[in-house]
Amino acid sequence: GSLEISRTIQGYWQLAGGHGRYRETDAISNMEAHFKAGITTLDTADIYGPSEIIVGKFVNTQPKAIPITKFCCFRFLDEITREEVRQRIQRACERLQVSKLPLVQFFWSNYDIKRYVDVALYLTELKEEGLIQEIGATNFDLKRLQELRKAGVPIVSHQVQLSALDRRPVQSGMAHWCVENKIKLIGFGTVGSGMSSYAVDL
Repeated sequence: GSLEISRTIQGYWQLAGGHGRYRETDAISNMEAHFKAGITTLDTADIYGPSEIIVGKFVNTQPKAIPITKFCCFRFLDEITREEVRQRIQRACERLQVSKLPLVQFFWSNYDIKRYVDVALYLTELKEEGLIQEIGATNFDLKRLQELRKAGVPIVSHQVQLSALDRRPVQSGMAHWCVENKIKLIGFGTVGSGMSSYAVDL
């Protein structure tokens, strides 16, 4: 069956470090409070330092939590092998303490290196094998998203920056194409990267 996630998602990029110090116990308490409020989906990534591990500790105590992660490709893009993809996905499963990743969101940093379709198809093989439940994309442009879909990559979601201030996914036609192709948009920076949320004390 298809994956159901909460309408609002907990994001844990802050746990990468470099965004201020925190206590792991406080982070897990925060996850618990959000979960109890009905925000059952936790968003992390393989590049967010220990974030996957900390989310995994929470998931281990709350099996109904839904951890979604990212598969980010920044370096040695022309050397990524099928075996490396498998090892990285297996490591994410171990860190998140799940037997199958509910949603893997694929990111590719350089379109000049054309292997994003190949790597997405390696992820598709792991979906067919049962290590991944669903595949999404994150921060792709419309042209490359269309290439992935044409190649048979079963993308169900696309995570993009989207707010009243930043409407690029709508203006570019991407949002319309995603609706037509049954790809759900997952918006981040929804309060204008914080600009819509500032309170001024006079």
